[in-house]
Amino acid sequence: MLTRLNLLKHVAPRQLFWRSLLIMLIPMVLLQGVVAYIFFERHWDTVSRRLALGLTGDIIFIINAIQRYPDSDIQNWVLYTARREMQIDATFEQSKKLAVISPRRLSSNTDKILYDALSERIVWPFDLDTQRHDKNILVTIQMPNGTLNILTPLKRMFSTTVYIFVLWMLGTALV
Repeated sequence: MLTRLNLLKHVAPRQLFWRSLLIMLIPMVLLQGVVAYIFFERHWDTVSRRLALGLTGDIIFIINAIQRYPDSDIQNWVLYTARREMQIDATFEQSKKLAVISPRRLSSNTDKILYDALSERIVWPFDLDTQRHDKNILVTIQMPNGTLNILTPLKRMFSTTVYIFVLWMLGTALV
């Protein structure tokens, strides 16, 4: 205990100006850190949730269009439009069954949010793979008449606003 006290005396500033500066700065830096963490965590969850709901809505649109229009020409047009307008490479395999799904470990909070959003809206069994080496998300859905494979870039679930805000906050703190 005595050595810790000696260490504190050795490290602490001796002049009144520097001590008073520490008394004012330490609480401000701690408060700024706590507020920033709470804000970023809430912002990140909100943005991730909205991105997941947007991707899920696109997938639901494709599912509904394929079910409503069983004609192969219209289905091909829907899949082509999804690729061109939504950045979704979708393929429908008639009469194919989804392989037995082993539970995947969802590694990040974003993966869990996407899985929850898909579970809320998709009534059939599906498999979600976000750990691909090609930086894509693969969602395989077992529909009544076949399997729908959805491949979309992982960047659809990523937002850079948090990093921009951190840089902005650090830049203003230094000024």
